[in-house]
Amino acid sequence: MNPIKFKPSRKYVESLKVGDPALDPFGKIGRVESVFHVGTSLKDGRRFVCVTIEGGVLSSCTHSFKEGELVRSVHLTGLYTSAEADKLESELPEQDSLEVT
Repeated sequence: MNPIKFKPSRKYVESLKVGDPALDPFGKIGRVESVFHVGTSLKDGRRFVCVTIEGGVLSSCTHSFKEGELVRSVHLTGLYTSAEADKLESELPEQDSLEVT
């Protein structure tokens, strides 16, 4: 199974809300339970969002998404080297929504 390759746009980061589908740190789709911070990186001025994602019955995990940065889930980094992920990040367009299949 191929990992989800997702590079969020500013629109995605700024509009993510409770109930929306989101990629968890392991590479699976879950629903946003809470949005606990939206900010701007002091390093590069890009927007980011910190969320809690449902993980099943009585389970959740936190994750963050930064505008223009490939989401490097456990699944993705298990199949790509760091250099390959960097190349993928440079080639992948920013996405306004997460495609749920």
